[in-house]
Formats: sequence, structure tokens, C-alpha cells
Amino acid sequence: MLAHLFLHAGVTGRVLVRRDDPRTWMEIHEHVADVPLFERELAAGVARHDVSALRSRTARGTTEPFVAPV
Repeated sequence: MLAHLFLHAGVTGRVLVRRDDPRTWMEIHEHVADVPLFERELAAGVARHDVSALRSRTARGTTEPFVAPV
């Protein structure tokens, strides 16, 4: 999934796991220059790599975008 986003959107990501609940994880993708392209490729990567199946086993299974304050 991270390789897909790097190849198709040019964005490097990383994954963090919650310290007290390894079922909860978060991807961080910084310095996204083209947000619409990134969001399209994120959706394509989720579909291609069947991330929805993994999401159903996690506590929340949501996507929450954050940005750095200006």
C-alpha cells in the first residue's frame, strides 16, 4: 500500500501502531503536494490491496485527514 502511494502519487508514508492496542494503526503521509491525486491513489490502493478487509477488524476503520497548522 505504501509502495503504491509512493509510485503513483510520489508520497512517502509510514505506519504507527497504538502502544496499548496493536489493532489500532495509523498511516502518516507528509508533504502531499497534490491532494486530489493523493486521495484518488489512496482510494485505488485501498481497493487494490483489500485494505477494507483489514479495516473491518480494527477498532474504528476510518480515514481521518489532518494537516499541519499554518
